[in-house]
Amino acid sequence: MTRAGFSAAGKSILEQIWAELDNIMDLLMPEMKNPDSSISIAYRNQAFGLAKAIAIIQNPYRPDTDAVRSEAMERWMGRNGKGRKVRKSIK
Repeated sequence: MTRAGFSAAGKSILEQIWAELDNIMDLLMPEMKNPDSSISIAYRNQAFGLAKAIAIIQNPYRPDTDAVRSEAMERWMGRNGKGRKVRKSIK
């Protein structure tokens, strides 16, 4: 049996959603050269949905999707040598 919110592999649901958002950001950012393409729009929609889920999990009473989107961009920049490094711990 696992603790509430944790998978059998040990990562929390929140960590898993952040990992998925990181993956989508890695796919999205190269596509932003053509922001009106159907691929770019699809990735942006996926990223928004994941950011919304993270915001709700972190604070269900006042979800701050913009803060999560900003963090996702900072994480992408850190992975691509354009900003700060990704934090090891997740809020």
